[in-house]
Parts: sequence; C-alpha cells; structure tokens
Amino acid sequence: MTIVPEVSVIIPAFRVVPYVAASVGSVLAQNLAVEVIVVDEGNRDDSGQEVRRVHGGDDRVRVVANDRRGLCGARNTGLLLARGEWVMFLDGDDQLRPGALEELLSAARSRFTDGLVATAGRFWSIDESGVHAAGIWEREMDQTRQANPGNRMSSAVLLEGNANTPPGAILVRRSTALAVGGWDEGKLQGAVADDLEFLIRVVGGGEIGMADLVVLDYLQHSGSLSKKPGMRSGTARAKRLIIRRSPRSFRWSIARAIARRHFRQGSQRLREVLRGPWTRTRMINSIGNLCLGVAFIVYGAVTMVLPDSKLKSLPGH
Repeated sequence: MTIVPEVSVIIPAFRVVPYVAASVGSVLAQNLAVEVIVVDEGNRDDSGQEVRRVHGGDDRVRVVANDRRGLCGARNTGLLLARGEWVMFLDGDDQLRPGALEELLSAARSRFTDGLVATAGRFWSIDESGVHAAGIWEREMDQTRQANPGNRMSSAVLLEGNANTPPGAILVRRSTALAVGGWDEGKLQGAVADDLEFLIRVVGGGEIGMADLVVLDYLQHSGSLSKKPGMRSGTARAKRLIIRRSPRSFRWSIARAIARRHFRQGSQRLREVLRGPWTRTRMINSIGNLCLGVAFIVYGAVTMVLPDSKLKSLPGH
C-alpha cells in the first residue's frame, strides 16, 4: 500500500557531496509521513550519487534529474513531482532539527486555521564545526520577531525587517506554491534573494504563520551562496520585482516597507559616524542606504501610475 506523504521535502543536489546525505537523513528522521525528492544536477558533481549510495534502499527517497536548470529550476522540478499537501525546499547542506516538520505542520493545521498558506520556524546559523554563529539574517529575523510579537507576520513586516528566512525553515502549501508559478528561473536564478522573492509571492497580501521552535541548522561555509559576490545587487533586484509583481493596490505599502528598512539602516550608520570614530565605510554605507530608501519610494510611486506593460522597461529589469 502506497502511503501519501504529508510533507514533500525538495533538496537540490549540486556541490553538496559532504553534506547532502546528512541533510536527507535529517528529513527521514522526522516523525511523520514524508517523501524526499533530491533533484540531481546531472554530471556536475557526485551529490546525487552520494544520496543513492547512502539512502538508495529507502523508498521515501527519490533522486531525479534536473538537466542543468539551476537551483530555482531544481526546486520547480521537485515541486511538480511532489505529492504532499505541504512542501519544503531544503538546501542540501542544511539539516532539520528533530521534530521540525511535526512542529511546523501542527502550527499550520491547528493554530493557523484561517487560510494561511505558509508557516516559518526559527533557524540557527552554524559553522562547519557545528558551532552556533548567528549571522546577519538570523539576527534580523529574531529582531523582527521581537518587534512584532504574535504568531504571524505580513509581507510588509518581513520586508521592513529584511527578515529573510532560509526555505528549509518554511512549510508552504503545495497548491499555493504551484499557483504563484513556483520559483523564478529568470534573472534571480542562483541569487540569494530568490528565497525572499518566492516567499513574498507565496504570502502575497496576507500573512505567514510564525512558529517559535528552532527547526533548521543553517550551515555557513566557504561555498555558501550567501558568501558569493553580488548578493546585495541581487537582493535589490528581487525587491524591485516584488513591488512590480504585487497587485497594484499593494505596491505602495510594499515599497514604503522596503524604504523604511533602508532609511532606518542609513540613519543608524549616520549616528555612528556622528558619534565617531569617523570611517569612510560607515559614511558610504549611510549615504547608500538613505539613497536606496529614496529610490524605492520613487520606484513604488512609478509602479502605481505606469501601465504594467511599461514596467519591464524600467532600469534593473
């Protein structure tokens, strides 16, 4: 008898040979019906083969080919094959904590019963030795939670706090992920900001449920995507896409939320400069953030008045 999984966990497998078997194992150890779809990037490396070697005898694990469609393409390949009501997109170098899926699914089904389509847990950034080393995303997410107590957040709150959460800490209703078109395989392919852009499209004008348990160990190492050059420009592009793709009635509130984030950061850096000691880096950071705040206010206003057909012609698209 075939058991229909409650959750489908999709894991892209590319350049994660030292980590991917443990990542898959962390899913199989969860206390509910799961399936793991490992999307192999073909002959780029041996990540898929490593999963077959360690977990090939477990019928809950499928390894499928992606034909070099990239990270977002791999996630979309897995999404189309998923059978669970809920899906998670786990990176091949991260690991779920024991009880993670059970906690997220319980939160989605019991505490959040009024149409929420995604639930996020907390995550810990760890280094390769397994030591907790809180990174900027973890700190910003925790600060956003503290400033907005409760068990849910809106898209605007997430953007104002720059509260980007790894997809391996988020449970998404599969039907919603499909309805919004899955992951962007265009200009954001492989950029760190593809996570944020996808999450905001999933949540839309609604809210995301927030579970308080730490559900994910988020590994930071020399090959991590977040350490690649160009991360910041990718984030700015993602935020412009978020504004442009939002319903017209929602664009202004999204643009203001993003702008407030930059104004707050710029003001903080400016106060540091005035208190001393003065540094060129702090001054550039302050001016840059204040300019970005103004730019997003202008961009939001423009998207409110220009026809959608002309928005793609704007710089940065």
